[in-house]
Amino acid sequence: MRASWILAAVVSAFTLAGPAQAAFSPLTGQQVLEQFNLVALHGGTSGTHVHGRGWMGGNFVGTSGAEFANDSPIPVSNYAALTVMGTASTVSVNNNGSAAVGVVTSGNLSSATVNNGGGVVQGSSNGVNFNGSSGGAYVAGTATATNFNSGKVTNLAGDAKLQSALDAATSTNMSAVLNGLSSQLAALTATSTVAMSGSKAVFTAVADASGRAVFNLNGSFGAQVLGATEFEFNLGSATTFIFNSDLSSIVVGANFLGGSASGKLANAAVWNFNKATSVAINSNFGGSILATQAAFKNAADIEGSVIVDTLNSSGAQIHLYSFTGNVTTNKVPEPTSLALVAVALGGAGWARRRRAA
Repeated sequence: MRASWILAAVVSAFTLAGPAQAAFSPLTGQQVLEQFNLVALHGGTSGTHVHGRGWMGGNFVGTSGAEFANDSPIPVSNYAALTVMGTASTVSVNNNGSAAVGVVTSGNLSSATVNNGGGVVQGSSNGVNFNGSSGGAYVAGTATATNFNSGKVTNLAGDAKLQSALDAATSTNMSAVLNGLSSQLAALTATSTVAMSGSKAVFTAVADASGRAVFNLNGSFGAQVLGATEFEFNLGSATTFIFNSDLSSIVVGANFLGGSASGKLANAAVWNFNKATSVAINSNFGGSILATQAAFKNAADIEGSVIVDTLNSSGAQIHLYSFTGNVTTNKVPEPTSLALVAVALGGAGWARRRRAA
């Protein structure tokens, strides 16, 4: 009886924490990599084509050529093709019918075209074209020079598709989840080696029992490797590749030999720049980049996803690949969850002491 009372107390504690619960379960780091082609935790600027889904944690200012969701299909998700948790301007969301909703912005949207899926603008719109026939659009504020070619929605709560995308936008604390993932990956023990051959870095993958190959690119040796002019990869039977580096400033301009940038690495590699505050990519790059504290700039195409603090990109593209790697590690319960459990168990102890008295 006592055990069931404690369980009930725990359940009750979580129930009382109702405001913390979202319409959707928060995404894991694994799911973010699978569903998003770009995440910029504090927004940024870009004139590049992002071929998959994007999420901006702040304002986004596009320039000529700023496009999202060019590929079809993009991975299934509750999120819109582009979510901006601030204002957005000068951007095209092509969507290609792949996402249920084209765009969600928490602030204003201006000088934009949304092809297919419509969207939700919680601020005002100016110079926006909502095209296509696969979903209407809702603008909470003033709609100036805005064409609702896909249909105008005046009751957001009555449109389940739009409301769902809006609810999804805030259902995951992206910063906490992705910083947590980066820290967990950084703590993994290296299983694989890198050797320098002149100005070429040769990576030899050795998989652990889960098929994961982990490389250590820390310190002065890591700087030498990442500064190489050529990368050669012997990937073996590994199915996931983790490249950990603790460098604060990273510039990569190496040539990925043998077309390896768009091969196995594109689908299953994570370059975890855990402590980087700036990352610049100057040559065609293979694998997803995880640099949650970094200002990111790419002058060449990325074959994989980009997860950074701020984005500053022009011209080069971020290509969509289906992430097939496994970055799931043993997880520690969220601090909020631990606190709630402690409160519930503390209550159970108090009740026992009271009965004993």
